[in-house]
Amino acid sequence: MPKIGFTHLSKHAACRLKERTVFKEDEIVALLDSDLYVRLGLETGFEREHCLIYCEIKNEYYVAVRDIKCGTVITVLPLNFHQNLSWKLDRSCLTVNSESLRRARTAAVYKIKNGDMPFHISLKVRYITTCGKLKTTTMKKFSAGKYGYNPERILENQNKIQNLFSRWLRKNNPVKIVDIISSMGRTATPRFCADVFVEELNEKFGLFQMNNTEKTH
Repeated sequence: MPKIGFTHLSKHAACRLKERTVFKEDEIVALLDSDLYVRLGLETGFEREHCLIYCEIKNEYYVAVRDIKCGTVITVLPLNFHQNLSWKLDRSCLTVNSESLRRARTAAVYKIKNGDMPFHISLKVRYITTCGKLKTTTMKKFSAGKYGYNPERILENQNKIQNLFSRWLRKNNPVKIVDIISSMGRTATPRFCADVFVEELNEKFGLFQMNNTEKTH
């Protein structure tokens, strides 16, 4: 986390701040130095961090682009500007979704530091119980930072999912697996495993057969 006094604005950033926002310089500096923002990632080939910040007065969000070595804010972008420039960010970085917006607002309003709201990726399984009910439960939570804040990276590792599922089965007795889901935070859009892989899990662990036997009887 940067120290107080680390962040300062370039002339360009100061002009863009005044032109595009109602922030005062000391207000945006305080947010960044106090870690009251959401990290979106680094620009490819540069050491520039994109920081999502929230403005209470206008109920608006902006992205401050800051040099991580010297603390200089290069520019301040409205969200629509940032979306157009997102190709410059590493593909593994956070996208500006509803969860990151929620956290940026929480950080600014309630003075909760970025590190106190760690992102986790939850791997969940949705299944049919022996009573015929549809149920969803979390198999495991992962530190999002280790996976580049990208829930799809969990889904790409099918061996890991299979091993976790095998251990989960020792304590649970599902009739059939419906979905394997990964999600990050409370409001972000969930990602789903390919249906083919889910079917393979059902077949490998004999769950389809169990389901078909019950239908037969």
